[in-house]
Amino acid sequence: MAYSRIREDLIFPELSFKIVGCAFVVFNSLGAGHKEKVFQKAMSIQFGADNIHFKEQIYHPLIFKKNK
Repeated sequence: MAYSRIREDLIFPELSFKIVGCAFVVFNSLGAGHKEKVFQKAMSIQFGADNIHFKEQIYHPLIFKKNK
């Protein structure tokens, strides 16, 4: 049975639902205890399978306490 309730308080509710679904598929397949790069690679494979377009490892500066 598919879960069809989409939250309307989200900016992109359908995309958010698909991303969370991908995370569940990856975690249920791999299990816990892997390094982040393992989950990242698995998520990229699952995003491709679900036709979710994304970019990996893009640079985004972090500003924390007025420091870059």
